[in-house]
Amino acid sequence: MKIFYYFLSIFLFGTFFLQGQVADRPTLAAGRFLGEIRIDGYMDEEEWKNAPVLNTFQTTVPIEKGVPSAATLVRVLVNEKSLIIGIQCEDPDPDKIVRFSKLRDTDISNEDHVKVVIDPFLDGQSGYILAVNANAARYDALVSNRGESENEDWDAIWEARVSINESGC
Repeated sequence: MKIFYYFLSIFLFGTFFLQGQVADRPTLAAGRFLGEIRIDGYMDEEEWKNAPVLNTFQTTVPIEKGVPSAATLVRVLVNEKSLIIGIQCEDPDPDKIVRFSKLRDTDISNEDHVKVVIDPFLDGQSGYILAVNANAARYDALVSNRGESENEDWDAIWEARVSINESGC
């Protein structure tokens, strides 16, 4: 079974929560890192193994609040200057992963992708969207108007790398 990994490296300060598609806002404690974490599409540093895991996700498409067909595991690492989100997406049929976009800020909504919504003020009205597909095409936007509006012209400073591997590790 192939697993593909998404890495989002975000250079922001403050406390952040991942917002999922569930009624209660899931929270995740972040692991700390002191040395260097390579943003290379692999979570092979020891810090990833010790980081807390969030894995209680639900689908929004095709069924709202449905059970995912495969596991998604999210880990977060932080230091004084960086927040790094590692997302492991298992796929029972990796040859059917939809991925064709490669450019930044292109519409990846019709492809397999992960999207992280950061709500730093915990107000449910404003925040940041960071998304990446299996080709590492990045999309980012500012959220406003209770999530009804996205400012796609905003470009954050962040990196993303993706790997698809045979071993599942």
